[in-house]
Amino acid sequence: MQSSSRAVDGNIDSRFDDGKSCSSTTQHCNAWWRVDLGKLEYVARVFIQFRYECCESEAAHFMIHVGSYLEDHYPLIVEEFKNYVCSNFTVANISHDKGWHVHCGRTLIGRYVYIRLSEKQRLTLCEVYVYSEDNDNIALAQPDYTQAVDGNLQTCHVIASTFEPYLRIDLLHVRPVALVHIFSNVSMTDVAVVVGEQLTGENCISSNGIITANVLKEYVCNNPNRIKGRYVFIVIPNKTASLTLCEVQVYAVYEYDLTWMGSASQSSSFAPVMTAEEAFDEDRVTCTATKEETNPWWKIDLGSDHSVSEVVIYPGDTLPYSSQYDVFIDQQLCGVANTTDSQLLSVICNPKALGRVITINCTGANKMVALCEVEVYANVRVGYDDICQSPYLCHSDHVCNNSGASYTCECRLGYRSDPASTDDKLDPSPCLDVDECQSSSACPNLICNNTIGSYRCECLPGFLRDSGSPK
Repeated sequence: MQSSSRAVDGNIDSRFDDGKSCSSTTQHCNAWWRVDLGKLEYVARVFIQFRYECCESEAAHFMIHVGSYLEDHYPLIVEEFKNYVCSNFTVANISHDKGWHVHCGRTLIGRYVYIRLSEKQRLTLCEVYVYSEDNDNIALAQPDYTQAVDGNLQTCHVIASTFEPYLRIDLLHVRPVALVHIFSNVSMTDVAVVVGEQLTGENCISSNGIITANVLKEYVCNNPNRIKGRYVFIVIPNKTASLTLCEVQVYAVYEYDLTWMGSASQSSSFAPVMTAEEAFDEDRVTCTATKEETNPWWKIDLGSDHSVSEVVIYPGDTLPYSSQYDVFIDQQLCGVANTTDSQLLSVICNPKALGRVITINCTGANKMVALCEVEVYANVRVGYDDICQSPYLCHSDHVCNNSGASYTCECRLGYRSDPASTDDKLDPSPCLDVDECQSSSACPNLICNNTIGSYRCECLPGFLRDSGSPK
């Protein structure tokens, strides 16, 4: 048995026999490990480094719980756990040195993070990292994309040379997308990112579509044109090429959904099973609907005041629904949702609205409100108001200049582009120091000394600088 603190010592070494980095329980039923975060924190995903070079027989079913309760026991019924379930997952063979990224599916809040085994085994953990929603990559661990979304920059997905090669990432349901990061170990040109149901969807912004080997490339899916879709396509259009992707990271617009702490009600129920709670149960298959009536409504009480940025409505495509919903934060109108788009309705409060009760209603006679899911957000992570706020667009020796729908990377003052770089596909051409002293106007009647990115004027021998001189 090894100390539990070794799983959070910052040492990711997975060699158990060294005896310095891994924690381990004895072999018993329902073994568990717990970390105390010290206070309530948001938890979106957990990284686990298992033991290397051992234990193929220790394949096991794991559970991760997050919450505010100390639950060191294992209840007779799994549903009796008070803390939230982050994930249940099975590791078929833990005899490898690659860690496991486990996403909770939604951002949870809690002080304690438990990792449990559901059978009689030893629980051996060499390192555990807990992440908030701030770095939530919604493509990670989604099916069918193998090495391109496994969280490992060293493994790559290669599509052999073909006409218009593409990789499609399935986010499982329609989501708004803010940013897409791409990493490859080879350079590529004309790479596009498309969000939508097909390759004809909406493009995310990049100045030139160039991927430089071993350099993270960012594509911005910018506000105010909210880009949403179930699929993210990485494609090289209109030509024959190969596509190599070592990692694709897709970041959603949203951060923390406030509805989990709420209680809902509605003006009536179309059927007994269509309760108000069906609209915030994290299940977009189960839906609620009111009867056809005058001025029907659905509302959720968040429990306390929040500054609300956006309300997202999934009305569903199989239910009858009215053509327009009004969304209120307390008595303030946040905005109007037109339900002609049955997949996702985004209502942005501009400015933010402070309130506790979110109401969705439909004004008029013989109307109904039909909802499959409602999400409420205090913070909205869009692309960038100024695209040049992105830290990944230009190399460190360049400055980013916003050009409206796109941007350019230009050499900083005191530098110039390399004239030997005639290939305009370089991303971008390197910047060289300008020797200002080659110009006769740089330091008239003085000695010019070139410096990196600038120059300095000095007096001739036997002279002192005039203290009243501006230079």
